[in-house]
Amino acid sequence: VVDLSDITADATITIDLRGANERPSTPAAFRKPARLPAQQIRFRLADLKDGVATHRKRIDQFFDTVTIRRIRHDVPLEYDLEFFDEKNPRRGDYYYVRVRQLDGGIAWSSPNWIGGFAKPRELDL
Repeated sequence: VVDLSDITADATITIDLRGANERPSTPAAFRKPARLPAQQIRFRLADLKDGVATHRKRIDQFFDTVTIRRIRHDVPLEYDLEFFDEKNPRRGDYYYVRVRQLDGGIAWSSPNWIGGFAKPRELDL
C-alpha cells in the first residue's frame, strides 16, 4: 500500500523489477525455464481506468503481470446486509455469501445452513 498526497495530474509510479529465473509449475515434459530480465514499469496515474492499471509482458511462454489499483476511501470497509427469503427453508438448504472486494477480488463464505442439516443417507454395504 502506497499512500500518496499532494500529487499532480501528471504523476507517475515507477516500479523497478529485478531479473529472476522463472520456474514453471507445469509437468516436466513441458518445462522450459526462462530468464526474466530486470525491467522498469511506469504507471501514469492519469491513465488509471476505473481505478486500475495493468502492465503485462510476454517473456518466452510466460506472461508477467503487474497491476496497481486505487483504493476508494469514499466507500465503507464494512457493510451490513439483511436478507429475508420468503420461501420456507427445507432441510439441507444453505446460502453462500459472495463479496466483491475493493481490489476487485471475490471472496466466498462457507455455506450458511438455514434449514438444518440434510438427513443422513443410508449406505448400502
